[in-house]
Amino acid sequence: MSENAVSFLGTGKVGTILARALVRRGYPIGGLYSRCPSSAQESRRLIGEGKVFSRPEDAAEQGNIVFLTVADDAIAPVAAELAGARLSWNDRIVFHCSGLLSSSILEPLEQRGALTASLHPVQSFVHKNQNLSALENIFYGLEGHPRAVETAREIVDRLRGTAFDLSGVNRPAYHAACSLSSNFFVTLLETAAGILESNGFSPELSIKILTPLMQGTLQNVNIFGAAASLSGPLVRGDIISVRAHLKALKKVDGTAESFYRQLALHSLETLEKAKNLPPKTIRALKNLLEDK
Repeated sequence: MSENAVSFLGTGKVGTILARALVRRGYPIGGLYSRCPSSAQESRRLIGEGKVFSRPEDAAEQGNIVFLTVADDAIAPVAAELAGARLSWNDRIVFHCSGLLSSSILEPLEQRGALTASLHPVQSFVHKNQNLSALENIFYGLEGHPRAVETAREIVDRLRGTAFDLSGVNRPAYHAACSLSSNFFVTLLETAAGILESNGFSPELSIKILTPLMQGTLQNVNIFGAAASLSGPLVRGDIISVRAHLKALKKVDGTAESFYRQLALHSLETLEKAKNLPPKTIRALKNLLEDK
């Protein structure tokens, strides 16, 4: 077995994409395991190497580095099952990739001599065959045993990412921030597209119209920062436009109107801190958005 051989227990989107990327960065893949054998076989074809096993401990034995890329609620049971297996865990490195859970969930394996850590890629994964560029130039949150974290940093470097420390972080709050910026970003886009659809635009055209706008905004955030990238009627203090928006949304989509009010109020807080608008205008806009 190669010194850097990696096994994956859990061959869903995250595990498969990571394994594909690691193979291309010089890490041999040892064992693969999934509760669904067809999923493991599919991933094996995409990865291009590795051997599929019917028992998680047999797959784990093939790697000096073991990734538990299973669902969050399966990490503890799998760790407990592996800890009870007749397998030497001394100095074997075990990672999970959950953003929500800390490395302490792997304590049964640590008690058997494993070096454990969490390695969370801050990225959205939607398909096993997703372009591997999705893993480059992104951030990876690390936390756990120092030696395991050291190995995780080497992996992140190979993947051309940037590592940051998650030690002592409120993991549920951290994970909620990731979800807000990823999952609800999509929800917001769908809501906005729905408003265009109510005006006769096709769903396809609605998305095509709005996507470049959102991408342009993200580019501005990367260049100028979040506060400086706000634009539109709120930044101008345009009460007439905001009132017109609320009136139109009330007729079209009550949920969209609620989104608009809440998000606009948060935007006003940013503008207030930056002192970009007169206090009188801020108060007038707040009263309008709070329906006072």
